[in-house]
Amino acid sequence: MIIEWIKLGKVTFPNKTGKAFFRVWVKSLLLGILNYPPKRRVEFQTKPLKSNVWSSFNKWLDFQIRFINPKDWARSPVILAVAGGYSEKSNLDSLSFSKSDEETAMELAQKYQSNFRGFQENDYKNWILKVLANLRTAEKMTRMTLVNSNYSIAEIGPGMGSMAGIAMAHSSPNFYSYDTLEMQTIQRYVTTSLGISESRCTYFPINSEIVKSQADIPDTPYVLFAFWSFTEVNISERTYYHDLIEKSVATVIACNNFFEGVNNFEFLEDLASELGKEIQITDFLTIFGNSIPKFQQKHRLYTLK
Repeated sequence: MIIEWIKLGKVTFPNKTGKAFFRVWVKSLLLGILNYPPKRRVEFQTKPLKSNVWSSFNKWLDFQIRFINPKDWARSPVILAVAGGYSEKSNLDSLSFSKSDEETAMELAQKYQSNFRGFQENDYKNWILKVLANLRTAEKMTRMTLVNSNYSIAEIGPGMGSMAGIAMAHSSPNFYSYDTLEMQTIQRYVTTSLGISESRCTYFPINSEIVKSQADIPDTPYVLFAFWSFTEVNISERTYYHDLIEKSVATVIACNNFFEGVNNFEFLEDLASELGKEIQITDFLTIFGNSIPKFQQKHRLYTLK
């Protein structure tokens, strides 16, 4: 483990330099030592990603999967960087949620808290409520009920599985994951922890050695979600998802303005026009007010249908 950890120190970690990088690197070692597990074999047959960001993240994920106890995956540096919305302290008291959404958030939070260390139940609950706030906003924008027994849910970059949990809580037929093989190892553990039957989940690895020009399309009607994922892959790799977006009943995308030199706001407006989709836009300040971190307040939520 020590040799692999030293090698990891030569790998960049996006947005972390100097002392911040050193803290990330040391924390990875400490989590590996905590309840030290046997070395897990990882034999991913993958093709390289063009995004330097995600190529770097996958090297850190490889270390995490092999040396960090799954109980600590939620608080590993790489997961916090990719999918750690539960670590961002938010005061959602100014927002109103239905009793059903409150119950869903509490039920899922209890499952996360019992399966992962490092965060309180309320941290997970607020995270799920933030996702639900996005979902309910998207439903108003599209004038549709997006998560129900009629539509399966597909997601680009499901992260730590918040939408998978919400989908199953609302009786969606199936859940489809589009992510790297490394992240899908995490997701399989998460969905099992949430009590989601393996038969209801389908995993489409985007960096499989089997080269495809387009993403596989679910064989049932589906709503597609992409929270800070589709717009955070290299511009040359985004066409892989165009059919997936075009054939969805509706698509919900959250994003920041720029990624690797691409203006995501302009990109999504051009994409909607290209695919003949109706586009609706709002920003996170409108949805959440000042309850979320300042850096996210100018991020946007898009719907395409």
